[in-house]
Amino acid sequence: MMCRLLSVSSSGYYAWVSRSPSAQAAANDVLLNDISDLHEDSDGVWGAPTITDELNMKGIKCSVNRVARLMKSNGLQGIPQKRQWKKKDSTQRPSDVVNHLERDFSAEEPNQKWVTDITYIRTGEGFLYLCVVKDLCNGVMVLAIFKSPPLCEYSKAALLACSNSGCLWADR
Repeated sequence: MMCRLLSVSSSGYYAWVSRSPSAQAAANDVLLNDISDLHEDSDGVWGAPTITDELNMKGIKCSVNRVARLMKSNGLQGIPQKRQWKKKDSTQRPSDVVNHLERDFSAEEPNQKWVTDITYIRTGEGFLYLCVVKDLCNGVMVLAIFKSPPLCEYSKAALLACSNSGCLWADR
C-alpha cells in the first residue's frame, strides 16, 4: 500500500533497502567520526571553520560547507565567541587636547587655519607613513612628509616645519 501511495514499485523499494551505502556516504561517515572527535576534544567550542582547518592540517581534505552540513545533520554546533570591543567615548576628549577650530572649517585668508592628518601606505618593504597639512582657505596641500618608521610627532613636526619655513613640500 505504501509503495502505491508513493508511486514506487515494490521491487524498487526492496532494492533500495538492501543497497549498500554509496562511496560518498561511507566517506561522510568516516569524516563525521573525525569531526565528532575534534568537536568533543574542543569541549564543543569549535565550529565548522576551525574543524575544517584542523582536518586539512591532518591531511584530510574537505570543505567548510561539507563539514558544516555534516555537523548540522548530526546536531553538532560550535560556541561563538563574544567579541569584546573596547569602545571609547567619542564625546570625551583627553584633558591636554584642545579643539582650536570648534568645528568651524572656514577661513577667509590663507595660512589662517591648517588641518593635518596621518595615514599609512603598505609597500613591499613595509609601511610608509604620509603626513599631510592642508590650508582650509583654499584647500591647498601645504606640506606632505613621507617617513618609514611610525612616529606620533609627524603632525607637530609638519606644522612646525610649515610655520618656520613656509615650505610647500618636504621629504624629510
